[in-house]
Amino acid sequence: MNKKYKHIIIFFLIVACSIAFGPIVNNDFVGYDDNRLIAENSFIQNGINAKSIKWAFTDTHHEYWHPLTWLSLMLDWRLFGSNASGHHLVSLLLHIGVVLFLFLFLNKATKSLWPSAFAAAIFALHPLRVESVAWAAERKDVLSMFFGMATIYAYTYYSETRQILKYIICLILFALSIMSKPMLVTLPCVLLLLDYWPLARWQKPLAPMNTPTMAAKNADENTIRQMNSNIPKENKTTTSFKSRHTVMVNLLWEKVPFFLLSLPVSITVIGQLHTSNRMASLHEINFSERMINALMSYVSYLHKTFWPVDLAVFYPHELSFQLWQILVATSALLIISTAVFYLAKKAPFLVVGWLWYLGTLFPVIGLMQTGYQAMADRYTYLP
Repeated sequence: MNKKYKHIIIFFLIVACSIAFGPIVNNDFVGYDDNRLIAENSFIQNGINAKSIKWAFTDTHHEYWHPLTWLSLMLDWRLFGSNASGHHLVSLLLHIGVVLFLFLFLNKATKSLWPSAFAAAIFALHPLRVESVAWAAERKDVLSMFFGMATIYAYTYYSETRQILKYIICLILFALSIMSKPMLVTLPCVLLLLDYWPLARWQKPLAPMNTPTMAAKNADENTIRQMNSNIPKENKTTTSFKSRHTVMVNLLWEKVPFFLLSLPVSITVIGQLHTSNRMASLHEINFSERMINALMSYVSYLHKTFWPVDLAVFYPHELSFQLWQILVATSALLIISTAVFYLAKKAPFLVVGWLWYLGTLFPVIGLMQTGYQAMADRYTYLP
């Protein structure tokens, strides 16, 4: 029965996204970056060739490093030319893919069908998604999230068996996600959070990673689970307690290749922004102003998530917040943080969700300021 409902939910999510965002196929390009990055970009219009591929991987003038997004836009131009409808349609299809991967991941990892459907629907149709989906130049958002959510979904399969092939697939998908938009460099931290909940890998010993040879010997992938189920209950707590440190170390080592992929991308992007003078200096926006803006932005994003009104394509910096505003924002963050950690054992999804939110927003929270915006709706796509 659940399988039947699962198919109905997938159908509903596709239809709902199509109805909500379908009108974007009637839109043209907009003057806010679309012309500079797509419609008047000769490299995009030349299509995919040796010269354009080299440019996609080395360009530091137009944008930060996201070669896969450039190649995606080149392919769009080859297929649709200057007809913006095709570009928008591809972005919509990628967003639908993100939504479906999110639902499939949540359902598989939590075994909770309807809460998974609700969460995916809220994500799919929330007004904060509009900027990422409906703006052609933000192809990097939907493309990076498509591969990012595919990484997370594939990771749930890897976590069950620890097969080396599934691990490599996760690494490849992650590499594609950060080649689409560097903001996804935080994904290894997200995987560590998912190990805590809903995958519950922090609480149980890890099986050794399966090579193809080992996998062939293990006809039943549930052997380890069956062995663990035979351990007397009174011994499980002791075993878990003694092995907790080892499990954590192993989980961290498991993520090292992911961090080795994300670190050079982070360094490259920061270097590009510095050399192109697109990163604001401390003379323009000092450190205390950045800290206050980051604090207020964390609360503002929460506010817009629960009450999405007064949305805008550009939010200018406010450099003179009232003291009471700063105190209220600080208190709100401290209260929420205290509450979710206090409830961690009873409701682990709260602390995972909160740390996911704080951590994935960190690269764009304004401490390393690029552009003139204080915040942006598109930055909420992963958080």
